[in-house]
Amino acid sequence: MSSTRDVTGMLTGLLEAGHLAELERLPFLVGEYAARAGLWEVAIYLADLQQTVLRPLTGRDGAGGEPGELRIDATL
Repeated sequence: MSSTRDVTGMLTGLLEAGHLAELERLPFLVGEYAARAGLWEVAIYLADLQQTVLRPLTGRDGAGGEPGELRIDATL
């Protein structure tokens, strides 16, 4: 289990590394820094402009096995 210090360091490092990063690079940065804090399965979803669906931000170009869209009205 990750400690508070690990998570704080992960968030600090991610903010420093990612604040000027391209959007496509964020999934890789999140994965890198999350692993340092012992977090292995991280998913990033972005709302579409109409705010009807959440779309996964994967950093890959449509490769198979990726999570799909989630309807916003069906999420917690």
